[in-house]
Amino acid sequence: MKNAKKLIAFALSLCLALSACTKTEEPKTSQQGEDTGLSTFVDWVVASEDLTTFLIQHSESEANARVLCNNISPLLEYNNHGVLGPAVAKEWESDETGETWTFRLREDVTWVDASGEFQANCTAHDWATAMEWILNYHKNGAANTAMPFRTIAGAQEYYDYTKGLSEEEGKALKATDSTFTDVVGVEVPDDYTLIYHCNGPVSYFDTLTACACLYPLSQAQIDKQGVDAVFAQQPDTMWYNGPYLTQNFIRGNSKDLVRNESYWDKDCKLFDRVTILVLEDGNKDDALFETGEVDRTQLHDSTLRMIYENEDHPYHDQLVMVRGSLGNQIMMFNYAKNKEDGTPDMNWNEAVANEAFRLSLYYGMDLYEFWASRNYIDPASCQAHTFSISNLSVFSDGKDYTERVKELLNYDTEKGRYDEQKGQQYKEQAMKELEGKVTFPVEVDYYVASGNQSQLDAANVLKGCMESLGTDYIQFNIKTFVSSIRNEVNIPSLHSISIGAWGADYGDPQNFLTTIWSGDDGASWGVYQEHINEATTAAVDAFAQFSDLARQGMEITGDKDERYEQLAQAEAYAINHALIIPLRLIGMNWSLTKTNAYAQPYASYGVQRNMYKNWQTSQEPYTTEEYEQFQADFEAGKI
Repeated sequence: MKNAKKLIAFALSLCLALSACTKTEEPKTSQQGEDTGLSTFVDWVVASEDLTTFLIQHSESEANARVLCNNISPLLEYNNHGVLGPAVAKEWESDETGETWTFRLREDVTWVDASGEFQANCTAHDWATAMEWILNYHKNGAANTAMPFRTIAGAQEYYDYTKGLSEEEGKALKATDSTFTDVVGVEVPDDYTLIYHCNGPVSYFDTLTACACLYPLSQAQIDKQGVDAVFAQQPDTMWYNGPYLTQNFIRGNSKDLVRNESYWDKDCKLFDRVTILVLEDGNKDDALFETGEVDRTQLHDSTLRMIYENEDHPYHDQLVMVRGSLGNQIMMFNYAKNKEDGTPDMNWNEAVANEAFRLSLYYGMDLYEFWASRNYIDPASCQAHTFSISNLSVFSDGKDYTERVKELLNYDTEKGRYDEQKGQQYKEQAMKELEGKVTFPVEVDYYVASGNQSQLDAANVLKGCMESLGTDYIQFNIKTFVSSIRNEVNIPSLHSISIGAWGADYGDPQNFLTTIWSGDDGASWGVYQEHINEATTAAVDAFAQFSDLARQGMEITGDKDERYEQLAQAEAYAINHALIIPLRLIGMNWSLTKTNAYAQPYASYGVQRNMYKNWQTSQEPYTTEEYEQFQADFEAGKI
């Protein structure tokens, strides 16, 4: 078929950007030579990915970050090659041990309100204020605490201290109080110098500047509006120092990002306006692209088949695989599930605590159709083996961290994990071990957004994969939530399983493992998806073993290879015991687009990949041939 081999070869040869660090190097940016691109850009999200907060310090999801990273400026920014360069910090350095990091800031960055009116200068104090907010239990709960706990001196102690205060006492604290300055390793010697003191060597600390927990917050705004108002801020009340202001926000409908005329980077390329549509049905973007109402689309299975199989289709030669978000989608089990009446669902909890039951799913699910629903052209390329992602951490001999994890897994990753015979063996073992404790078939409750056809379609594919072990063994129930899966499903703990992909916040594998381990309020998935800290079954011991292995690795700071080896052992333990199940790579999706993804900010970590800055666009969709040239130019360092 015309272009078929070419397309597949192109997909398999895509090069993921390697993350890198620097100190004062200016980042490469890709400016358009002749400006024939778009002055306005129309993007989209599905309703379940609409914002839940406008306070970046309280967010740990890409759904929020994709907008908020356009509103707030960080210390450092990475370019399209993943290289860190100056942003608000014009230069930075660490001591020889990597325990103390100093950032020297620009003096021309300002905070403005939603109308663009000046409110305050942005200074180093705003990063101290943000850290105090994050570590203050009564201001931020436990959101975004995991990284500071692991790296910043005194962070855990300050959080524990505030947790013991009354709400009124906690909310009254400031970053200038001695209770903070004497405990937490954040120092502001003058208005434009910021120093972080770590609790040990942290060689990757500068990559943390791309994480939401190191974004600034103005104390002047807090003083003016109050703690509660800032926590609940909306676009018309928040303060901005980033490239765009958010306007015309209608929850569940749309929002506009308009150029911030006071933005400090006068040489960058910005859109005049970015409109983000919220689609109830994730299948609608294909049709909207055809009518010119959005400027890029992630092609769904039926549309991709129609275009790919018809040589005369007008979009046949415009199929491209863009550089997608980096992450491996995993299945997480809820180890303390409740029924809808709030009582424990012990039938599920006992079943999932049984290792043979989990391993029957781990080996017995044939995920080929699940992969094909995202990449019909080459489904097997979507197979995921690990939780952590490649091109993030590398041993001193050049071996990628994920390759070491794969070596430690109990199957041949070249052949794949699916083993029908092994799946049936574990099924029989589980039914024998659970006899008299569990009623079969075990019911699996999985939730999708009401009215979201694409989520429903994906759920039905997953249902087929899981029930292939036998409906005498598994009954997969697809249920719906109305508006917030967190509030309606995850917090009341009604789900049996959940699926997610964690984007790396910084350049170290610990940021994956700390999301799912036990005994930590800051483990967002461990708390809200797995509920492992509430479990009373045998799964607790398995998670304790995994968590101990991970903590041992994180305590190793001097020898990078020894650290990565221990963390790889921990990750392999979690996977080999099916505490989680890797499902598929994300980003391996075919698209039609008017954007050159090789030219925009991109790295294996952080929240900046969705920043609409220095983008290259076209009035017409790019062709497969043009994207091949983009890749070649990228690899040659021309863009």
